[in-house]
Amino acid sequence: MEIYLKSRDFRNWLSVKNGPHTPMKLNDKNELVSKPEDEWDEDDFRKLTIDNKALNILLVSLDKTEYNLVRRYTSAHEVKLLILTHEGTEQVKNAKLAILNRDYELLKMQPNESIKNLYNRLLDITKGLLGIESKDLKTMEIEEFLGSLMTHEVKLNKKSAKLVETKPQEERRKDIALKSTHKEDMSSEDELEEEDCVLFAKRF
Repeated sequence: MEIYLKSRDFRNWLSVKNGPHTPMKLNDKNELVSKPEDEWDEDDFRKLTIDNKALNILLVSLDKTEYNLVRRYTSAHEVKLLILTHEGTEQVKNAKLAILNRDYELLKMQPNESIKNLYNRLLDITKGLLGIESKDLKTMEIEEFLGSLMTHEVKLNKKSAKLVETKPQEERRKDIALKSTHKEDMSSEDELEEEDCVLFAKRF
């Protein structure tokens, strides 16, 4: 977010970092007081516009839940402070990162789990890492990996269907025994598939 704000206008980031501009003037006692709106000059309007642009950039980057937490604030500086509080300190971020990295290392396909569910779990961990600005992530073609796994799943389903269609009538009545045998036949392929998932996870 910091890089994006700076790329739009470095003054946007300064507004977030230092707080919004408050038009001020000297009164008769030589004291600084807030200017009334009808006394604002062009420089005041320019700085206030920068503040509001920075605020808008932060607000549109939030989801509905986060937006509801900060919508009462009127400056980008206040919003940023709340976001930092919500994310936690650097120590908390490191702890979250360690947990997510461990989830990657231990990631494997669960019994009866579909490729789609495995993919969703991968995305959840990835989003968590991106959310705390992990520096360890590398660009990966995750959609390509999902496609290959789904293709493998389709092949396994077709193989299972063919086995059922070619069974004699007597054997079809022994579904439990056949399912057990079929499971043993596919065990090596399942193990390879799980190993592929673990290797993919470790690439993160």
